[in-house]
Amino acid sequence: LALRELPERDRTIVSLRYGSDLNASEIAPIAGIDAATVRKILERSRTRLGARIEALIGAQGGPP
Repeated sequence: LALRELPERDRTIVSLRYGSDLNASEIAPIAGIDAATVRKILERSRTRLGARIEALIGAQGGPP
């Protein structure tokens, strides 16, 4: 659910990293960007997803 809230390019990069177990250097040519940008997108996406998941857990009365 939270993954759908990311922009399409970011979702694709996250999917390639964690779904296909590719590293930033392998993802870069697929995405048409450099590896440093891939790493930035992954970092930003992890932050966004973490915050969204925490919000969902909090909204459901889960652990603090």
